[in-house]
Amino acid sequence: MKYKVKWIEDHMGITRNMIRRYKKKEVISKNEEGKDREFDEEWLRQLWDIRVVVSLGFSLDEVKEIMSEGNLKELSQKKLGELDKKCVDLQSKIDN
Repeated sequence: MKYKVKWIEDHMGITRNMIRRYKKKEVISKNEEGKDREFDEEWLRQLWDIRVVVSLGFSLDEVKEIMSEGNLKELSQKKLGELDKKCVDLQSKIDN
């Protein structure tokens, strides 16, 4: 079954602009056949995975790396380290 962008917006909460941004950053491939792209179940899963990883605080560049290399664990540990450092920095500012 194929799904149009309108269906994705209505049922998954992934907007047309989000999909455009994913295409611009080359996280997903551009549609060469026309403007109205249709997505199959595999693409829906990939769009959802991207949305989830972005909601966890990863940039689209990091998502692209995760999607191409599959190194979510390594990048997650790096992101956690960055967040820990920010937390320590903020706490020191609060204490001063």
